[in-house]
Amino acid sequence: MKAKFINENIEDVLKPKSENEIKKAISKYSSDELWDLYKETNNVEFLRNAVKKGGLKNVGEYELEHILNDAPELSEDVFPLIVKNFMHKLKKVGDTYKVYFGGWGVFADLFNENREISVETIQTILDGDAFEIFEHFGEKVDLENESYAISILSKKLKDTNIHQDLKKAIINELSRHPEIDQSDLKESDNLEKVFNFFLKNKSHLVYVAIALRDAINETESIAAENVAYKELVNKIKSVFGWNNQNPIYKDEYFSLPISNDNIIKMFNISHGIIDKISYYPPSYGWTGDIEDEPETFNDALLNQLSDINDKMSL
Repeated sequence: MKAKFINENIEDVLKPKSENEIKKAISKYSSDELWDLYKETNNVEFLRNAVKKGGLKNVGEYELEHILNDAPELSEDVFPLIVKNFMHKLKKVGDTYKVYFGGWGVFADLFNENREISVETIQTILDGDAFEIFEHFGEKVDLENESYAISILSKKLKDTNIHQDLKKAIINELSRHPEIDQSDLKESDNLEKVFNFFLKNKSHLVYVAIALRDAINETESIAAENVAYKELVNKIKSVFGWNNQNPIYKDEYFSLPISNDNIIKMFNISHGIIDKISYYPPSYGWTGDIEDEPETFNDALLNQLSDINDKMSL
């Protein structure tokens, strides 16, 4: 609808001098007329009054962004428009909302990019596709320094047979060295004891050493990736009030309750109306401990031992 006064000068429209007279002059116009005048003049006073009159129901995302850039204090007034133009599915449950999302990676663009980390890297980590960023293959591992970690893993993996697989690999490789007493090894009933036997005889166990190093490297890589993932997820949770909550997964979507204020905050961050989330990775990069990933280590070592058994059988 074209405002009837659209060709009037702004000073003519607001000619009355007192605040009450200005309000009275503006009150003559409908929300659509005030919206048209706001677009023509970019005067926020017309915008405020258009919003207060409850109009603008057909305003789209681009125009809503323009409104909130000009007058962010109107966020609560235009809340129904924010819900309508929200970037993720919202469902009202009682007096509150739930937000639905495919994974944490959809929130990556809410982060501020800096020299230490890009939005692309953040998304890769949150999508769970960042193994190549963290992989440690080829790095030197001092197996003597892993005794403490192996002792912890031994307790965490007490219900698995990984020590038996490692024992078999050692026995297989030591078949070339019949002079070495294996009685301690045969009596070893956990991963720590088998590993300690390995350390005493590692000069004769080249293949087993490679398997252990590669398994440790792989586990450390995944542990570091998990540390980075948890840091970023916890940062998102802290910003939107989800500190003590975990999303519910159903029908290929996660969901979390979200307050009106946090709906507004997420929309405004996404559209550059308020500052994006600030995050800086640790100065020396993320690090993970293999003892925090017992199942990962178990699977990695099983795979490596399978590979060296194939090599030794050639």
